[in-house]
Amino acid sequence: MSIPAFAKALRERLAWDPALGRISDGPRRYLLMRPDVLMGAVEAMAPAHRGSFLSSWQMSTCQHGAHSLRAYAQMVQGDRDALMQATAEAAADLGWGRWSLALEDGALHLQVQDSPFVAGWVAASPGQLSDEPVCAPICGMLQALAEVVLQSAVEVQETHCQAEHPEACDPVTAQVTASADALDACGPACACRFVARARIPA
Repeated sequence: MSIPAFAKALRERLAWDPALGRISDGPRRYLLMRPDVLMGAVEAMAPAHRGSFLSSWQMSTCQHGAHSLRAYAQMVQGDRDALMQATAEAAADLGWGRWSLALEDGALHLQVQDSPFVAGWVAASPGQLSDEPVCAPICGMLQALAEVVLQSAVEVQETHCQAEHPEACDPVTAQVTASADALDACGPACACRFVARARIPA
C-alpha cells in the first residue's frame, strides 16, 4: 500500500530530475547550495548595503515561502500545531537547522540550532563577527508562519544571532563566552533565537 503524498516528509517528496537539472516538491522548485557560497556574497557586500539586502531577503522569503506554508496547511487540514510541526520538519529536511517553535504570551518563539546562515557566515569570514543578525530567510519564513498561526500581520525579530554574538556553549557547565574565537565553536549545541508578535497598528 503506497503512502499518500501529503503524508510523506518533505525529504521523501522531493524529486530529482537529472534530465532537467531540477529538484522539486510538486510545483515548488528547490535549490541546493553551499552556505559559504551564499553567505560569502553577503560578507563581501559593503556593510552599509547589507541591511537593505537582508531586509529584502526576509521579505522575499516571507512572500514566496508562504506558498509552501499554504501547501503544508492543506496537508494538515489547518491544524495550527500540526502546521508548526510540519514547518519545523521541512526546515530540517532542507538543511535550515533544527527548529523549536513555541507559542507564549501571544507571540511565536523560534529557536534554531545550527543555522546554515551562521555556518555560512563563519566559513566565509573566519573570526569576523557580523554587525547584525544574518538569518534573514529564517525571519521571513517565521513571519509567513506566524501570520497564519497568529492570524495577524506580524513583526519578526532575531533576538540573538550566533554570527553577531557567538556563544561557545558547554552543555555540561552552561558556560558561555562571546568573542570572535567563539565563532568556530558554533554548531548544533548553539542556537539563534527569534520572536514574532502581532503588529500594533500605528
